[in-house]
Amino acid sequence: MASLVQVTLLGVMLVRGYSEDAVAEGLQRGRAQAKLIQEMVISPAVTTDDLVLAPDELRRVRTAIRAAIFHGSVVRLLLRDRSGRVVVSDDETERTVEPADAEGLAAAARGHTRVSVLDDPVPEAGTPGVIWVAQPVRSIADGRVIGTLELYLPYDAVVAQAQERLERACWRLGPGLAGLYVVLVAIAWSATRRLRRHAERHEHASLHDPLTGLGNRKLFRQRAGQAGKRAAAGERGAVVLVDLDYFKQVNDTLGHHVGDGLLQVVAERLTAGLRGSDTVARLGGDEFGLILPGVADAEVAVRLLERIRDRLTQQAQVESHTLPVHASFGIALYPDHGDGVDDWLRCADAAMYRAKRGGIVVYDSAGPAEENADGNADGEGGARRPAGPAAADRPEVSA
Repeated sequence: MASLVQVTLLGVMLVRGYSEDAVAEGLQRGRAQAKLIQEMVISPAVTTDDLVLAPDELRRVRTAIRAAIFHGSVVRLLLRDRSGRVVVSDDETERTVEPADAEGLAAAARGHTRVSVLDDPVPEAGTPGVIWVAQPVRSIADGRVIGTLELYLPYDAVVAQAQERLERACWRLGPGLAGLYVVLVAIAWSATRRLRRHAERHEHASLHDPLTGLGNRKLFRQRAGQAGKRAAAGERGAVVLVDLDYFKQVNDTLGHHVGDGLLQVVAERLTAGLRGSDTVARLGGDEFGLILPGVADAEVAVRLLERIRDRLTQQAQVESHTLPVHASFGIALYPDHGDGVDDWLRCADAAMYRAKRGGIVVYDSAGPAEENADGNADGEGGARRPAGPAAADRPEVSA
């Protein structure tokens, strides 16, 4: 729209300029025609220096005037002396005729040509207006101003010429302006698309982990905040923290590039095991977070995570290395385990710590002392239902 406004204004200015130029050129032609009539018609027919004409001189002037207005080239012609009195007119009457522009006529009597556009003083002429010209009449002998020639020239020719030039200008400018508009729109569209893509990439980069492509901690907290709003409306769900066991051993023994490959495999398996409404994010290092909306209770959450764990803990092939995968799951239910994201993460973290190694534990602050996944008595509350096999000795990494 901005381009359209600018192109339209440019077109209006150019068309207006063409029209004004055509009118100015028409007025200039009127000035030239008046000068030509004065020099070629009036001055040769007048032999006196005061426009006091004898009968034979008057006949010569009238004959010259009839020749000057042949074929309607002049609407009206008046020859005045320096006092403004009509000496000769095109209708051969010497009646008193007021000039259309007294100031312009006085200026012409001082030797200055005046040109302007006026309403047609002869309505029956049927023209849209006239070009009024006051041209000084000079003596052939010494060039002194002895009178004025007052001409009314048809304006319709100027209008027609301006219209013709305007039409030509439109035909020339129209395609050019349309092409310019198309180019501007294409540039704006391309720039907008690039800016939008850049903004989308920037936003995606700010919310996603570059290694795994999963959401990062910022996106996870945003989604958890949205879950909190739904929880206030009565929705139930679960926030889960997942930690890879023995991941440091993989990094230390095989290198970080192998550890990165293992993280990518884990990300793919977690994503494949979740529902479309669930959220998975990498929170940092070997820790992942899950948001599971619509989970009614702890048993549903555990069954869902057991299926995910079965897929996740299959051996992974990274480059030439076959790696075992072990993970611990800590579950916090909302809105049961706190009023917001921080509470849920703290509860899920406590449950995940008690799930070490390889278990699935639901946070329960009021639960009795239970044996955790390592088989040690835990006198504190905070987790229940350790699920999954007890941790074995540290697994061997095969290459």
